[in-house]
Amino acid sequence: MHAPAPLSFPKAAPWLLFIAAIFFLNFVGRTIFSPIMVPLELELGITHARAGRFFLDVSLGYGFTLLVAGFVNSRISHRRTIALMPLVMGVVLLALSVCHSVVLFEVLLVAFGMCGGLYLPSGVSAVTSLVAPKDLGKAIAVHELAPNLSLILSPLIAQFFLDFATWRTALATLGVASLVMSVLFALFGRGGEFRSDAPSFSAARELMLQPIFWVLAILFSLAISGSMAPYSVLPLYLVDAHSMEPAEANKLLSLSRLLTPLVAFFAGWAVDKVGSKTTIAVTMPLTGLATILIGICHGPWLFGAILAQPVFSVCYFAAGFALLSHHFPPQSRSLAISLIIPTAIISGFGLVPAMLGWLGDRNAFHVGFIFIGVSIALSPLVLPLIPREPATRAEENSVERS
Repeated sequence: MHAPAPLSFPKAAPWLLFIAAIFFLNFVGRTIFSPIMVPLELELGITHARAGRFFLDVSLGYGFTLLVAGFVNSRISHRRTIALMPLVMGVVLLALSVCHSVVLFEVLLVAFGMCGGLYLPSGVSAVTSLVAPKDLGKAIAVHELAPNLSLILSPLIAQFFLDFATWRTALATLGVASLVMSVLFALFGRGGEFRSDAPSFSAARELMLQPIFWVLAILFSLAISGSMAPYSVLPLYLVDAHSMEPAEANKLLSLSRLLTPLVAFFAGWAVDKVGSKTTIAVTMPLTGLATILIGICHGPWLFGAILAQPVFSVCYFAAGFALLSHHFPPQSRSLAISLIIPTAIISGFGLVPAMLGWLGDRNAFHVGFIFIGVSIALSPLVLPLIPREPATRAEENSVERS
């Protein structure tokens, strides 16, 4: 099955936005649990530790399906996967909205995470199939608007429903929206009209024997810990440890992400100018310092740290993916991503929030923030283990265009 000829960027834009909208719903479904966690805890009668484990449940499902997505997409086209994912996600969200059993709630969260892991490879494949190589950067930028906007809008969406309805209504509304998007994409969507080759176990083993694989796995894990773990528990932390009203905590959470889309573009420019290692060496210690300050500061200093931390943490990803591109050739790059990213998500967006919740039950949220901050600040110590980059960014782009 072969993909249709690529479109010009203006002609592809509506289909790119269509796919990005599905990604947005997927990401909002994951990130909305942070701003609704305070009333959710009260209604379900769970501890901070159990609430933190919810993020681990989602991450385990996400990581598992991201690992096996290559096998799924060797049998089902990416377009069909994209249409199927919001259908299943909508059903799961509707089930979550009426679920009162904590055990069943966790099972459904694993299923929900599996939808996200199944979507990502297909979404990226569909986006890249719609445009010519010269428009690839713009197409990916459109797709990446989804997670950045969801981090800003999720707290506002959640607070709207908390003000006028309940957190259950929020999940049900997202579920219905996902079902509608599934039907619309199945009928009218474009992109990803092809299948992928099944991954090779021998290739995966060879990849994991390379030291650079584990260095990048550590860096990505710490970067996602810095980006998503504070976001996941910040409303709980502010309400529990700083006596802030939930509505104010959600507004601050949204405000803290307002600049991250622009900063992400600046980080890409910085990588081209000063290199990936230098970018990481500067921004990761700043991310760590800001994370530590969230754990030890009060009043205006706390607000300043909360606003600064995401600005620094988002800078890693352009540099991290550039390093990954430099050190893994095109034929193994997709496999490297499918192994490194699940590892990082399970640890950074799963285990670390669960740890923070456990510490929160012991009135020690601040200890978790300090521990994460110190770990992130020290992460550049692994940079000398990364071999010299084999080509400049410009040289690589020239090769990819030829």
